[in-house]
Amino acid sequence: NAGKDPDQLAKMSYGKLSDPFERMVDFIAMRDDFESCEAVFVDPDNGIETSTASSERYVRWAELVALFAAGKSLIVYQHKPQGESLDIKLPALAKQARELIGTDVFSVACGRGTRKGEVGFLIIPQHNAAEWFKRSTDCFLSTYRAFSRYIPAVAA
Repeated sequence: NAGKDPDQLAKMSYGKLSDPFERMVDFIAMRDDFESCEAVFVDPDNGIETSTASSERYVRWAELVALFAAGKSLIVYQHKPQGESLDIKLPALAKQARELIGTDVFSVACGRGTRKGEVGFLIIPQHNAAEWFKRSTDCFLSTYRAFSRYIPAVAA
């Protein structure tokens, strides 16, 4: 069970991503595997689905909502979209997550000046874990302040 064996987490992925039924079956199995986990790191190939981009390579908002509803805090990886700044992309995603999930969301960018550029993370903590995630993120950012930062939220 991947939720109990951290070595298996790297091996977990959706099976037949392009088949909606298979994706749903795999998602339910994955959610069950994470039953004992308090937080889930989500690393979609192309980020979170948008109104114009939704293929098997994107995580669906419905999947994030379902994981959060199952009691999981979420850390969602988001690479810098081509031709778009994370300073614009992450606040927009955080606002959408707040509207869909109904909780506080914060975002962090890391890696300025790296070969691949910045990457971002949406952090969507469960209410009982919000303070821990905030303190841990503050600690990380103070340690790696040369190449990481909070991305300010847009007004709700």
